[in-house]
Amino acid sequence: TGFYGWAAMDWDGFKDTHFRFLSTLCQLANKTVTDAIQRFGIQSFITLNVTTETSFNIQLHIIVNQFAQSLITNFDLLIQTVQLLTQTDQPYTIYYNALLFYLETQEEINGAQYARV
Repeated sequence: TGFYGWAAMDWDGFKDTHFRFLSTLCQLANKTVTDAIQRFGIQSFITLNVTTETSFNIQLHIIVNQFAQSLITNFDLLIQTVQLLTQTDQPYTIYYNALLFYLETQEEINGAQYARV
């Protein structure tokens, strides 16, 4: 048992959840790439006039850059989401942290003075 009779929860209690979470994130990352490639593949390049090779290369370069930027933006949002979830879940992942959070909150509510580490 843990502090104040609470059951001690170690890594075994959380590893399945964390690995399922990581698996879901990997699937999301894979889907992000697959969807971006599919959207890129269905884009058309239509022009009324015959273009020069230089003009075509410029347009192709713009399209590829837009594709890369959208992929980077999507991955950045995914990474920010993971960081946010990690930061918010951290106090509760280990029961000692959750207990300390609870005790500090109670002391703040009761107006008690305590040393900060």
